Amino acid sequence: MKLFCFGFGQVAQSFVDHLLNFNVDLRLTTTSRKNTSELTFKNLNYFNYEFNENDFDKDLTQSITRVRSYFDIRSPNKWEGYVYRKISKK
Repeated sequence: MKLFCFGFGQVAQSFVDHLLNFNVDLRLTTTSRKNTSELTFKNLNYFNYEFNENDFDKDLTQSITRVRSYFDIRSPNKWEGYVYRKISKK
């Protein structure tokens, strides 16, 4: 399963952990404030794109265009709509 998470906070980590507990073959990509790099979560190597309020990795837009479906688990806050606005300015 290919999974793309905008942000990799507690809820996303819990979801990924749940998938790993069921031995789901997972290809994970995330965004965070960390620099773009390959990271590891519970022995799963995944790719992370930098995304913050001031800038984002321009390669992120290419990765997003390959997403075929998504679901959104988040709390409403000041970031509402921010992802769309930031990417649409490219």
